[in-house]
Amino acid sequence: MITSADRYGASDFWRNLVRAYVRWSPISRGKRFVMDSCAPLYLGSKDLISELPGGARINVDLHQHVQRYIYFFGAYEREMVSWFRRALAPGMTFLDIGAHVGQYSLIAAKAVGPNGRVHAFEPNPGSYRRLTANLALNDFRNAHAHPLALSDVPGPSTLFVPTNNNPGEASLQRCVETTATTTVEVGTADAWMNSADLGEPPRVDLIKIDVQGFERRVLEGAARLLDRFRPTVVCEFEERWLRLAGTSSVELKQVVAGMGYTVHRLTRRGGLAPVALDEIHSFDNLILKPR
Repeated sequence: MITSADRYGASDFWRNLVRAYVRWSPISRGKRFVMDSCAPLYLGSKDLISELPGGARINVDLHQHVQRYIYFFGAYEREMVSWFRRALAPGMTFLDIGAHVGQYSLIAAKAVGPNGRVHAFEPNPGSYRRLTANLALNDFRNAHAHPLALSDVPGPSTLFVPTNNNPGEASLQRCVETTATTTVEVGTADAWMNSADLGEPPRVDLIKIDVQGFERRVLEGAARLLDRFRPTVVCEFEERWLRLAGTSSVELKQVVAGMGYTVHRLTRRGGLAPVALDEIHSFDNLILKPR
């Protein structure tokens, strides 16, 4: 008879083996395939603790796509995480709009130190609970989670939450076929900043926006904040979700240019390269720099 201890012992063995291969094998191609195809061998019911670059800890559920990636690869979007850590310094204020379970918020809270500020916005109730638990796990007193969606018009709205293994695609529009719905509060960054703790003196240095097609609306609802503080912005450009929301990656870049920002792509060497305003982005995380 196979006991639960035997079952967990086997899953621990396969999980450790897959993690060692993904992290240390010199063969880079196919690692995600190995991670996903071996999932039936290592999945268990327990959550695990993983360490992010910089030392913050994060509680992960390997059944979920983003968290599985964090555990096996060390971080989700590793190249962007490397740039992100270089961009942060003690005392800075960071806004994480669409924080999900908090990878970027946790890394930032560690980097900006006790005199810095981190504000994480996550309207999905399940992700928000995990986000707050991860902040508490590290005892970060400089980071604050807000169960709020940001857009250009305030008020209650419907949030569509995927029922697949990627709740990070929750959005104010239906991005995937199978979803649950919940009513959430929507605000604007401009209204929120009027009473926000942004440090002394107030500052906003870096913003990350990942909201499944509502990036333009978030930026338009943050026009005064952007004009006042001139932060650098890391913004997702995904053509299919932007079109679903009634805009496009080209139009979004035109809006950004009108706000006095230039658009850049992260290069393989970790630098920034300018992006043409007429280029269409099926999926890119682009960096917006104030002129």
